[in-house]
Formats: sequence, C-alpha cells, structure tokens
Amino acid sequence: MSDAAPLVFGEQIEEAAFLRSLLEVTPDLVYLYDLEARANVFANRQLGDLLGYGPEDVAGEAVNELFHPDDVEAIVAHHAAMRREPRGGTRSLTYRALHREGTWRWLRSRDTAFAEREGATRLILGVCQDVTEDRAREDELREREALYRMLTEHSRELVCRHARDGTYEYVSPACTQLLGYAPEALIGRNPYDLFHPDDRSRIERGSHEMAKEGVRPAGVIYRIRHAQGHWVWLETMTEPLLDAEGCVEKLLTTSRDVTQRMRAATDVANERALLEAIFDALPDPTLVVDPQRRVVRLSRSVTTAFGYEPGELLGRTTERLYADPDSFAKTGRRYFHPTVKQTSASYAERYRRASGEEFDGEASAGVVRGGDGQVLGYLGIIRDVSERVEMLRELERANAELEQFAYVASHDLQAPLRTIAGFSELLEEDHGDALGPEGRAHLARIRAGATRMRQLIVSLLAYSRAGKHTTPVAPVDLGAVLHSAAADLEAARAEANATFTLPAAGEVPRVLGEETGLRQVFRNLFDNALKFRRADVPCAIAVRVDATHKARVVVEVHDNGVGIPEPDLVRIFKVFQRLHTRGEVPGDGIGLALVRRIVERHGGEVSVASTLGEGTAFSIRLRRPA
Repeated sequence: MSDAAPLVFGEQIEEAAFLRSLLEVTPDLVYLYDLEARANVFANRQLGDLLGYGPEDVAGEAVNELFHPDDVEAIVAHHAAMRREPRGGTRSLTYRALHREGTWRWLRSRDTAFAEREGATRLILGVCQDVTEDRAREDELREREALYRMLTEHSRELVCRHARDGTYEYVSPACTQLLGYAPEALIGRNPYDLFHPDDRSRIERGSHEMAKEGVRPAGVIYRIRHAQGHWVWLETMTEPLLDAEGCVEKLLTTSRDVTQRMRAATDVANERALLEAIFDALPDPTLVVDPQRRVVRLSRSVTTAFGYEPGELLGRTTERLYADPDSFAKTGRRYFHPTVKQTSASYAERYRRASGEEFDGEASAGVVRGGDGQVLGYLGIIRDVSERVEMLRELERANAELEQFAYVASHDLQAPLRTIAGFSELLEEDHGDALGPEGRAHLARIRAGATRMRQLIVSLLAYSRAGKHTTPVAPVDLGAVLHSAAADLEAARAEANATFTLPAAGEVPRVLGEETGLRQVFRNLFDNALKFRRADVPCAIAVRVDATHKARVVVEVHDNGVGIPEPDLVRIFKVFQRLHTRGEVPGDGIGLALVRRIVERHGGEVSVASTLGEGTAFSIRLRRPA
C-alpha cells in the first residue's frame, strides 16, 4: 500500500464535485477509486442500500477489507488492467463484497478510467449494481442444466428437444443404442420422416397438435425406423415448453423402447385369437363357467347341440341343460365345488335340448385354479353318446341272446355226444369180439372225439361267461387267490416234480376284482407252465408282486420252460391258437385267451415276455381298491 495522498487537480476537482452532486440521486452505487493509493476517494449514499455501510465506513483503505478472499486476485488483476486503460476506457468485473450483516453479496462493477498521471490511470469511476439474485438464478440454472445434461446423457430413455414443428434440436446419446443413429445425424431432421406410415397421421394430428396448443398429451406408442431398416416400437411422453409470454416455443419428448412388450402383446393376441378359433371349432359342446357355474364362454357347438342362442345361456347357470334338475345339484356337490381336490373328472349324464328332447351325454370337467390355488372356474365338455349308448344296449341284448344260445347249444350238443359215447361203449361191450381189433380201435377214436368235443363245448361256454361279470367286483385277497390256484394243481405239480415260489399271503395287497375269475387266471398260467416245461431241468414257477404303484398291482408269473418264439407272442392269446400238437401237449387252445378276457374284464392288462429255451414271464396288471 502506497503512503501517497490522493491527488486532486484543478479541473479534475471541479469535475469530481460535479459528479458527486449529480450521482447522489442515481439508484446505483457510484464511487471513485484511487488505484495508486488503493483507497476509495468517494462513494455515494447507495452504498448503504447495497452493503449497509455509510461512505465514511469505507473511506480510504477500509474498502479493501470488504472483498471476498477468493475474489481479491481477480480484483487486483482488474485494477492492473485499468491502469493501462486510456481515459474513458471501461472494464467490468463481478465479485463478492461483505454486507454489514455478515452475508456476501454479488456485485457487478463497470469501471471507467477517469484521471491519468504520467501516462497511467490514477482514478477510476465505478458504477456498481447488486446482482446477488441474478447470480443465484444463474447458479440455479447452471445446476439444473448440469442435472438435465447428466440425466439425458446417461439415461436409457431417448430424450429430445424439438422445435414447434417437431424438428430435432437436441437428441440424447441413447439414440445410438435405441435407433442406431448418431445424435448429430438427427439434428435438423423431421422425426415424421422416420415414422411408420400407419402411425404418422395418428401422432401428427393427435398428440403433436395438442402439444403445440400447450396441452400435455397422453403417452403414445408408435413405430420408428431403425438405422438398420427394421421397426422399433417407442412409447413417448411430450412436454410443451413455454416462452415468457406463455406460448409454446419448444417440445420436450422422452421415449422408451417397448418393442418386446408390443411383440409379447401381439403374441398374446395371436395366441388368444388362435385359442378362440380352436374353441369355436370344437365339435363337442364346450363351456367355461365361473365358480357359481354361470356360463361365461361357450363354443358354437353348444348352440348347435342344445338349440339355445348364446344370450340364453351366458350369465346363467347350466341347470337348464340337465334332464333331471336334481342332477345339477348332485354334480355340483361332487365335481363343481371349491373343496374338490381333483383337477378333472368324467361322468355320464342325461341332458335336455331347448326342444325338450333328452339325450345321453358323457361330460368331462376340468378345474381352473389361480396361482394361489383358488378356483377361478371350470371347463366342461359334453359329448353326445346317445348312439354309443344305444349300440351298447344292442350289444348287451345281443350278448345276452348269444349267451342264451351258448347255453342251449352246449346242452343240445352235449346230449348227442353223450349218446355217441354211450352207444360206442355198448357196441364194444356187446359186439367187441365181432368187431375185432381194428373195429375196437375205431370205437376208441369215436369216444375220444366225443370227449374232446365235450371239452371244447365246456371251454367255449367258460370263455363266453368270462366276458360278463357274474358277481360284484370287490376287494379280493390276491395272496389267498395265488395260493388257492397253486393248490388246485397240486397233483399236476407233484407229477411234474415242480416247485412253486409264492409270496406270503400277508405280503400281497388286495386288488379289485372277482375271486373266482382271478383264481382261474392264475390256475391257467400255472397249468401252462407245468405243461410246457423242459425235460432237462426241474420245473420251477415263481410269482413276484410289485405293489409300488398307488393305483395298480403288477403280478409276474415266471417259469423256466421251453419258451415262446417271438413271432408267436401275440398269437397265443387268440382262441384255439396252439403252438404244439395235442399229441405233444394236451389242451384246447383256449386257456390264454380266457386269461386275457378275464383280466381285461377286470380293467387290467396282460403281457408276455419270453426267451426261447429259457422260460416265459407273464405280467398281469390289476387295479387296487380306491
């Protein structure tokens, strides 16, 4: 700081006095600053309005104590520059000064070179304004702009600023990832040039027109061409930007890629359309009902089969479709109830058409549940089985007549056979000597043929009876049945010196069936194993039971006999199909056919596996009681 006193020259003194009186009335802070002395020469009364001080508080060097430390360097540089300014030259500076209350105020000064000495400016005349609020607004704007830039530059969404006509003025970097264009490649372009032709008019006349009128439109979805030529679905929100007069000056848009969502929606729509087409094309009447069994959807075949119009059924229960009103309640309790655990069911029912005609139907019902297990509704399919029921009735009548015929035929055929056998015996007794050896041999063949015919008749009668239940189906002790069937063949077993390996009776589960028929099944299998044994090894028959399945029991009968050639494994279950002559192995060729007939009558299955020369295994699958 220099010790030199402020210099005032004659003409300059008059000018300063004039300025002092003139500038007391100005709203701005006006001051004279001596650059050499680094001190204020003059400050008008507005100093109090700006900083709360009087002119005497900042007289001399005290003014320098008011500057913000961070701004001192800039102020010093400013003063140095002002020294080099010619008279009348001006410079501006913005800096902070300390208010009497302790807060910093932003000031903007415009300094003019006022007096010179030895070629250098000595005095500067300054006009100062408080720009604290302006600076705060500028800082806020800069922060907002920085935040806006950060959000737009790093956002996955496409952010664009448009002129009022839609032309791109700013495009965020997300454009490259979403649409394949560099942002600068779109600046100045009209986005409608890239829109799908089917979408352009809708957007231009809709949301764009609203935005130009200052109304914020709802989000819109449209297609825009990717740089590689394919279409991208965008969902766009538009914000009108207003000028100081409240008129729309710019448009701000944010867009996100919804291609996957639109493709998924299209796939769902296509799948729904396909399902609707399939649903309507179903030949059997198909209905969807809610938990109260009100119809919410029905196929076209419902109107064809029942004669009702859709409006007569939709929203109403299916009760009118039942021939017996009580059946609606019964099936509801059994199949259409929230506590029912089964997911599907089939049952027979009588139905009534709109005309009053009744028919037999076979219904299939499926439960539709939500993710939480709650019943949402039911799907029901009704098939008209009237013709099948009538055919079954005709078949039952035919079977009954056939069975009656079998009984009559067996009685009528056995009577002459007994006559032939009886008279051949009498002929041999009374005239055997006259017949001679050859005649007696012929009589023996006649008696054998009659006996064979009687056995065939008995077997055929048994086969015909095997196709019909003679006693109610009930739980049967399978272990007892196996042991009983083996006991029936004890004499044959002893003659063949064979061994039976059977599971203990208490280890075998019960099955659903008829005891007499099941005993005949296993007796025939055991008898076959004894007949078709090998001469070189002792006959061994073993029974294994697999009860691991909750609904079925599998019984396997193994033997170590001669085996069955693979081409004959199917033929052996047909009536009168034999693999050996009667001279080799006795029998009538009905045993295994009878086995299959009885097993299938029980709702089971029979299969066979065999290795020629090693043995055979028959597998019987039977139902377990519920």
